[in-house]
Amino acid sequence: YYNQSDILITAYSGAHLTAMIEKIPVIFFAINSQTIVDLKSIYGLGDNDTKKLIALNKSILKKKITKVLFDSDYESSYLNLQNKYINKSISTKDNAESVARKINKIINLN
Repeated sequence: YYNQSDILITAYSGAHLTAMIEKIPVIFFAINSQTIVDLKSIYGLGDNDTKKLIALNKSILKKKITKVLFDSDYESSYLNLQNKYINKSISTKDNAESVARKINKIINLN
């Protein structure tokens, strides 16, 4: 169903990872102050860059939806930001800073 989606809006859900990998814009809607705390502690969101992925109220949510869906430059920069978040959040063997590479260096002593 991801290939039929233009955008994912969620308070928080692990589905955001799949959506981001599929290059679907994800907007986190902070429905209350606890949501913001959870987004920071569970997903590591909230630093200067990733806070741009969070809508703090309905007005901001509406603006983000409109810009993501109808402004191709904004959408492109938004997807780039998501890609940076994914690369930081998910460790892969190809990522120079990945956990897998670090473990491999320890095992191989290099």
